[in-house]
Amino acid sequence: MYSARENIFDAHRMFDEITCKNIVCWTALISAYVDNQNPRKALQLFRQMQMDNVEPDNVTLTVVLSACADIGALEMGEWIHAYIRSKEGLYIDLSLNNALININGRNKQEAW
Repeated sequence: MYSARENIFDAHRMFDEITCKNIVCWTALISAYVDNQNPRKALQLFRQMQMDNVEPDNVTLTVVLSACADIGALEMGEWIHAYIRSKEGLYIDLSLNNALININGRNKQEAW
């Protein structure tokens, strides 16, 4: 709700008040930063989420790949692609496939 009104400060403050953060909380805040044109902060949060031992799901990975594409973080995108390939049982839906196509397309453009 806060992020939809472009009040990312309040959204982050609410997130910080949550004592037991799950994947939904993390993904909502990461997505809020991407939606509010701050993909670098979204990637920082993704790294923090990993350090807190929270496993990303297909939605989180889709959002993070979008952040990678926004700023040209192609190495991070490649790492996420390798992570996805290594995770058995990860649900790969149409949105995640499209995000992978997008980041891989940018990688090919960089090679030209």
